[in-house]
Amino acid sequence: MQPLIKTTLLALSVAVSYNASAVTNLEFLRADSTGKEFFSAVELNVAGESGNYESENLHGSVVFAWDEGSGHFMTVFDHLWRRDEGDIEKNQSFFHIRYTKELSNKSGDNIEFFIQGQQDKFSNLESRIVGGIGYRKSLHNKLNNRKNAFGIGAFYESEKGGEGHSYHDEDVWRLNAYWHHKQPLLANTYVDNVLYIQPSLSDVENIRIHDELRLTTELSANASLGLNITYSYNSNPIGDIKNYNVSYGTFFKYIF
Repeated sequence: MQPLIKTTLLALSVAVSYNASAVTNLEFLRADSTGKEFFSAVELNVAGESGNYESENLHGSVVFAWDEGSGHFMTVFDHLWRRDEGDIEKNQSFFHIRYTKELSNKSGDNIEFFIQGQQDKFSNLESRIVGGIGYRKSLHNKLNNRKNAFGIGAFYESEKGGEGHSYHDEDVWRLNAYWHHKQPLLANTYVDNVLYIQPSLSDVENIRIHDELRLTTELSANASLGLNITYSYNSNPIGDIKNYNVSYGTFFKYIF
């Protein structure tokens, strides 16, 4: 793909996603897109939720990614429609741009840079802007086709939300540690789990934890269907919402 077309797609994804995009797990998208000259995919997720809210969700996401030499570019934007107490509201937006550079050929050693923006009405979040850097190690056991990736780094986060006496305005540096494990079960079925741990560097009791488990069946070379369950914990939620959330559902993904 021509560099101008790639740049245009990247710019378009940023412009659109900031205004109209729910948080997609980036590790699943990265696993699908790495090693390809150009990659694009659409994913739909129908889900239920318990914890902060009892709701039904329809979540759609789009990703563009490509490899150039030893570098990998990825940009994601998505949108969540949530039905809560009979009403449908557009209440979450999300974008993410990431560049990963392999330090030496086929070593599994990488450095990565990323920026991210998010809004979430149901978590009282007006805006969260994040920028960070990290080291990533990828491992692949060819005998059983198991894959693991470990990341460690830090990011700067600017977060605003709430109202009145509970208004929240915080700028903080956070550690970013994650682990992604992918395990085949059958010829066309595999399980993934991704765990993120993100404590504040100035106060370790201010911590966020996110874990997502997926069971995916490949229907064809391009289409797949799966189940997922996600647990999120925030030690300092905005306002009077609960500090944990559990979501579960099904998803359909098509790779172009």
